[in-house]
Amino acid sequence: MVLVMVFGVALLIAVLLSGLAARTVLSTSLLFLVGGALVSDGFLGWIHISPDSEIVS
Repeated sequence: MVLVMVFGVALLIAVLLSGLAARTVLSTSLLFLVGGALVSDGFLGWIHISPDSEIVS
C-alpha cells in the first residue's frame, strides 16, 4: 500500500511540475529516482524490496 501511495504522490508532483520541467533540464524521471531513493532502506525505510520479494517476480 505504501508503494502505491508513494507512486501516486510522485506522479501528482510530476504532473504539477511538468511545465517547469519542460523549460529546464529537470526531468520527471529524475523526480521518480529521487523519490524512490528517499523512501527506500537508505533514507526513510518505508519500502523494503529484496530480490526474493513477490513484487520483483
